[in-house]
Amino acid sequence: MHPILFTIGDFSLYSYGLMMAIGVLVALRVLDSEARRYGWNTDLMTRLVVVTFLFGLLGARIAYVLTRISDPTTDVVALILNVRAGFVYYGGLISSWLYLSWFLYRHRKELPLWPTMDAMAMGICVGLAIGRIGCFLGGCCFGSGCDYPWGVTMVGDAHLGHVHPVQLYEFAMLMVFLAWMWWRRTRKAYDGELVVFYTGAYAIGRFVLEYWRGDLIRGFVWEPYVSTSQFLSLGFLPLAVWVHLKRRGTTPLKALKVQGKNS
Repeated sequence: MHPILFTIGDFSLYSYGLMMAIGVLVALRVLDSEARRYGWNTDLMTRLVVVTFLFGLLGARIAYVLTRISDPTTDVVALILNVRAGFVYYGGLISSWLYLSWFLYRHRKELPLWPTMDAMAMGICVGLAIGRIGCFLGGCCFGSGCDYPWGVTMVGDAHLGHVHPVQLYEFAMLMVFLAWMWWRRTRKAYDGELVVFYTGAYAIGRFVLEYWRGDLIRGFVWEPYVSTSQFLSLGFLPLAVWVHLKRRGTTPLKALKVQGKNS
């Protein structure tokens, strides 16, 4: 693993931070493509993506602190100040969706709710996928013991031996999700279909992947059987089903003709 890609003087380039930045840029490209396809304000979309990402970071950080604060050995101040590590994805998802919902309500004339949510689902999917590469390079979110040939040794945790590269499992899973959503985006049965698919599919996938996770800092609701993320997955899956039942049968918004071509 390569937590630090290189160091020049006092400056160090961390692989996790770099992959997060790349993830945001790629997500922006995906959202820009959808904005142009629908004829939306691309500057407004860019602002939405950047601020949603920041809210996601804040929520993920708060969720991580909450999972650790009950440990009597935890130095809460040091925990809060250590911003280089410690994020819970579902905390970021909840905070980002809350901000996104408020933003779209405020700008509902420029950005229709459900088509924008579908586009954001693709952006979040690809951003998280690239971020998982950062987790792999940085050595966090590692897996449990692995006896298969593809087992890896994590920097700083070599004593664990070979572990499942669960970060790469999730990357592969998310790229499959993205490929399906990208293909489906022009064939949607209703607006909201992509966000329903992503929310439900990720809930199932993440619940399963947690069984191969080996890092204990992610927290448990019922140790060692149900992790924090598994518990939240159990809530997001029925939510996706409920939205599907509410949205099915509605007519999807048609994309515009951009530069004389059907996008």
